[in-house]
Amino acid sequence: MEASTVLEVWESNGQQGFVFISTGERQTGAKKCISGTWKDQPFEWPKQKNEIIPYIKQQNDLGKDVYWCPHIFSSPRRKAEHALPVKCLHSDLDEAEPPQDWPPSVLWESSPSRYAAIWYLDTEMSVPDFENLNRDFNYRIGADKNCWTVTKVLRVPGCTNHKYESLPKVKLLDNNGRIFSPLEFNFVPESPDHDDMDDIQVAQPLFKLIDKYAEFMTKDMILKLMMSESDVNNEFPDRSGVLFAFEHELYKTGIPVEDIIEMLKNSGLNKFRGRKDEQRCWEREFEKVIKHVGKVTPITQTHKDKPKILSLADRMSRKLNPPGWLIEGFWPVGSHGIIAGPPKSYKSILVMEMAISIASGTSLFGTYPVHTSGTVLYIQNENPDWSIDDRLQKMLAYKGIETVVDAIEVDGKIEFREKPIPFYSVDYNLNLTDEKDKEWLENAVKEYRPKMVILDSLYMMMSGVDENSMKEVAPMMNWLLHRLAKPYNCAVVVLHHWNKNTKGSRDTRMLGSQAFRAWVDSQINAQTNDSEENTVTFYREFPRSYGTLPPVKIQFVMGEPGSDLYKPVIIANEVEVKNGQSKDIRADLLQRLRDGPRSLAELSRGLDKKMVSQEISYLRAKGYLSYDKKKYTYLGGLDDDENE
Repeated sequence: MEASTVLEVWESNGQQGFVFISTGERQTGAKKCISGTWKDQPFEWPKQKNEIIPYIKQQNDLGKDVYWCPHIFSSPRRKAEHALPVKCLHSDLDEAEPPQDWPPSVLWESSPSRYAAIWYLDTEMSVPDFENLNRDFNYRIGADKNCWTVTKVLRVPGCTNHKYESLPKVKLLDNNGRIFSPLEFNFVPESPDHDDMDDIQVAQPLFKLIDKYAEFMTKDMILKLMMSESDVNNEFPDRSGVLFAFEHELYKTGIPVEDIIEMLKNSGLNKFRGRKDEQRCWEREFEKVIKHVGKVTPITQTHKDKPKILSLADRMSRKLNPPGWLIEGFWPVGSHGIIAGPPKSYKSILVMEMAISIASGTSLFGTYPVHTSGTVLYIQNENPDWSIDDRLQKMLAYKGIETVVDAIEVDGKIEFREKPIPFYSVDYNLNLTDEKDKEWLENAVKEYRPKMVILDSLYMMMSGVDENSMKEVAPMMNWLLHRLAKPYNCAVVVLHHWNKNTKGSRDTRMLGSQAFRAWVDSQINAQTNDSEENTVTFYREFPRSYGTLPPVKIQFVMGEPGSDLYKPVIIANEVEVKNGQSKDIRADLLQRLRDGPRSLAELSRGLDKKMVSQEISYLRAKGYLSYDKKKYTYLGGLDDDENE
């Protein structure tokens, strides 16, 4: 089987560790895999060598697209920090011809007239040196400019490509095994500075500018900016003509030319990418646009006050306070964000308690005070009406809020015996891609002026949206931010699900596009444990205000439908963690570090700083932590239950 080529490449490395076969499901002819179907399968190398080919054959026979990463890792996680020294270059040539000056050691046709290749090296390279060289080489030969990272996956020779209706087979074309010295590539010109390691990273500076000017751009403008380079080439054969017309549209909005250029440079529409005079090319391009259109009034003059330049003394003399807590420890005033977790992880219970607490001014779970009470608008389309009503009745009883048995509902308003509680609910299949639905929602927010708007749940409100597509998700999330949260200073909370990957961190397991994670101002992740019935741990992160707070573990005691029994029991909170022993501090640190690199300030928040410093020193001395760019990274190897 041609797939055995992947074994030969890994064998050439002469290393032990973990290798990866990745799979995804897609409808025949679709550009992207079906959401939630992507899977990385690690194999211990070479111990599990004999299991790999049968697995590839099985996945291919099941109709899945099968990929592999040419490099070997020290951990069963396909992340750059776990990559071992590299002994080959790789490239996704796309439609570029294999370079005659450097004939590949291994060459295969991934789809008709599109190629991928490997170049064996006679010496090991560090990951940073490899990525620098591989990036420059890919630019030099005109290959896919996003295919130079050590974690990149390629199609497996001998398998079926489901991206095309014809279902072509990935064909091995050459396997001569030629070995190169890295010195043979030293004269390759350096690639231009860029941040396009992958489509997500390209989108980050672009996303910030779109976020800044979203209200001045149409949906079509935003979608064009979010298109990948390959999508642009497929959809617009005449890219230059389309681009010139689009430049006119953007310029007429009044967005500053320098920001328009920055947007286009980071988009798939960048026809000058890779040129040394790229910036000057863009400047000349807009000289033509300005000459054709004439001068327009910049946004800063039409829509904003003239910028005020502040001295250091002026700035430091101001008394600007943080937004403050809506609910202490659970949501800041006016903050927008996501509550995510697997199904049946009490996400809806949490937001309903938050809603009733804010509307009534009572503490959340009887512990966390509400600092700013007011109106709440709760929109849900997932749970049956009777279930929502039953939960509300339980929570009202728990909080001691008496209701009239035959309460009258007027325009969604629930009337209580003592006083009206400004809690408004809507059971409606809201579609955030429908302009009429968005207009209704914006008018509702304008009329009721809520402190918080809750959307339960997001995936049910994205009809027709590919949740894995940045260009489709970003406009919707920007609308929530710029048309609801900011204009009316209301908190916007959306509920969302995790994907089916049970091994990823809580942050990376959120279903769908990176746009969700880029959008959040606040985030709470809910996680259950099969061994602890009716118990959930809430992980709280407020990166732009209060940082990461210690987790809160709660057991929910709930009676049958019709019963008023409801009691949230707090098992562990920040006070208990702070006053705990060293092993408790260690467990909390590891929990935070498993979600990604953290600074000392992030690790110490809510904990005894002296004990945190002691634990960090111990973990570094034992080799469990690394330190780079002022952040600590957990390297694995320490059992959570270890008591040293």
